[in-house]
Amino acid sequence: MVPDTQKHIAEVRRDIRLAIAAAKSPAQRMLYIYEWRIFEHSERFGTITGLVTLQNGIDEFEALVLAKIYLFRHIGLCTHISLPTLHEDVWSVPIALGREASPENPIRIHRFTGAVSCEGYPAVEDASILMRPLDRTP
Repeated sequence: MVPDTQKHIAEVRRDIRLAIAAAKSPAQRMLYIYEWRIFEHSERFGTITGLVTLQNGIDEFEALVLAKIYLFRHIGLCTHISLPTLHEDVWSVPIALGREASPENPIRIHRFTGAVSCEGYPAVEDASILMRPLDRTP
């Protein structure tokens, strides 16, 4: 690993730790903790797809990971994402697009099937397709 890469990784770790410490609400703190988990797993294994098992239902963290992968593959990278909230059997993940952070329709993830959708974008009925190799972290 080149020194510039190591320096960048150290800076990202520092920034996430500072964000966790400065969080203004428990939900914001949890979002930063989840980002920390995603980053560390990505650095260790080179992917984030292993963070979702698709067994025994999708929990809040797995819903966030699936939403991030879906964003990366179908919507784009200039997005803001919030913690998922559970409504019956569907996780709803609020997103906002662009520099203005314009609210968009939420990403919806079925808690038991893992099906992912967002109005105006392709639906993914089989989350294992979404989990196919992903070369970089969204």
